[in-house]
Amino acid sequence: MAYDPQDQLYKRLFDDLDDVIDELTNFVQSNPGLKPMERYDLVYAGDYAKWVKFANSLKLRMAMRIVNVEPGYAQQKAEQAVSHPLGVIETQDESAFISLKQNPIYVCWNPYSDTRAAADIVSYMKGYNDPRMEKYFTASTFKGNPWVGLRSGITVPKKDWALAYAAPNFPASDLSLMWMNAAEVSFLRAEGAWRGWAMGGTPEFFYKQGIERSFEQYGLPGADDYANDSTLKPADYADPNKDYSYSIKARTDVTIKWAEDGRELERIMTQKWIAIYPLGQEAWSEIRRTGYPKVFPSQTNRSGGVLPSGATIRRVPLPQQEYDGNAEQVAKAVNEFLGGSDNCAQKLWWDAK
Repeated sequence: MAYDPQDQLYKRLFDDLDDVIDELTNFVQSNPGLKPMERYDLVYAGDYAKWVKFANSLKLRMAMRIVNVEPGYAQQKAEQAVSHPLGVIETQDESAFISLKQNPIYVCWNPYSDTRAAADIVSYMKGYNDPRMEKYFTASTFKGNPWVGLRSGITVPKKDWALAYAAPNFPASDLSLMWMNAAEVSFLRAEGAWRGWAMGGTPEFFYKQGIERSFEQYGLPGADDYANDSTLKPADYADPNKDYSYSIKARTDVTIKWAEDGRELERIMTQKWIAIYPLGQEAWSEIRRTGYPKVFPSQTNRSGGVLPSGATIRRVPLPQQEYDGNAEQVAKAVNEFLGGSDNCAQKLWWDAK
């Protein structure tokens, strides 16, 4: 099976989204209040208007993803999304969560005890004195030091050794898995407005709105005080484990309060990264796209020299099954789309920063 160029795939995805948005919008406008498939819809219980808002929000996310390679087309699609009659996600009840029978993140970190919180996000939130931390993580068991994450790329001597560090806080009873929240959409609009696009407000307005909506999602007060703090900065990572010390200085001193100081994009992306937890794939994609937030380098470079020390992995190489069952097309795609090398340093089409 042949591979398609990524630029063509993205444009087909936009076409598909546009078709779905048009079809569902026509249905909603012609059948007000009707909720077909309510029993079977695990996200919006048959509310097609909310599906349109999600589709527009997804369109906005996709538009931002390609901004470095197709800026004009990205702006066109983003502005279409926010100006649509039904608009984008704006409230908590419009956020996209799927209801499951079991919380898969809970299964990863509790029964298997296989997941710890990353040192990067814990250190940012610790430095910012972020009240969402207690919602995101269970505390570490180090005496007098409850918020310590685990560095990426370290050598873990045994599983029990890692259990002292903070862990994701996903109770077994929480059966909703997030696809997209209202806060992310606000930060997307903040970035669009910062780029000069018609997003319906200023970058500062949407930036503060994103913080407010994230706090609101977790039922927390104090969003205004947090958003207006101009002194707090990400914390250095001080590893309390004396046998394996992975301490490292913070990679940035960016503050929270909005300022026109050339660091606007870093602020937007840092607060967006915090607000979309635990969407790891989206977080990784945005770090590759913008370079923000600035995260700790992997402790050990296991790329065999493919990646420079401290560099971010750009993509996952094709699996061996593809080489075994689709060798001719793999070789063609690697030569045409990846410059002849299938490795973790090769950038995807949109990753042009």
